[in-house]
Amino acid sequence: MTLLAGIDFSCNPSRTKPVTLATGRVLGAVLHLEDLAAMPRLAQLEDWLRTPDPWLGAFDFPFGLPRAFVDANGLGTSCAEVIAAVHARCPTRMAWRAFIDAWGNTQPAGARLLHRRRAPPRRRCPKASWTPASRARRHSITCEEYNPSRRRI
Repeated sequence: MTLLAGIDFSCNPSRTKPVTLATGRVLGAVLHLEDLAAMPRLAQLEDWLRTPDPWLGAFDFPFGLPRAFVDANGLGTSCAEVIAAVHARCPTRMAWRAFIDAWGNTQPAGARLLHRRRAPPRRRCPKASWTPASRARRHSITCEEYNPSRRRI
C-alpha cells in the first residue's frame, strides 16, 4: 500500500509552530494513521521528503489571504473571484506588492502587514512572506471556497 502523507506546512517552522506530518495507509475503506510528527526544523522535512518508497502527499501551504484584506478591497466572495480580481488589478509581482503596501499604509500601526487570524503579528517581515501570495496568484492551485459567513479559527 502506498504511504499517504498530510503535511501542514509552516514557512518558518519552530518548536512552537512546527511543520506537522501525519502518515498512514488505506486498508480496505479505512485510513489508518501510522505516525504523527512535529518537525521544528525544515531540515527534518527535507529529510522526510527523500523517503524512497512511493508516497502521496497532501500539503497545506500558507497561501491564504486574510478575510479583512479580501473584504476591504472587494476582491470577491469565492476563490475564483479573488484570483480573477487579483490578476486584473496586479499584473506583476511588484504591482501585487504595491497593492498590499497601499492597503497596509491605510491600517493602524501594528496592523499594517497581512496576517491570517491565527498568525501572530511579526515585528519584521521576512522576504519569504511576499512569495506565497505571488506564487498562489500565478499558479493554478486548488483552494477552498471563500465563504463570508464561515469564521476561520
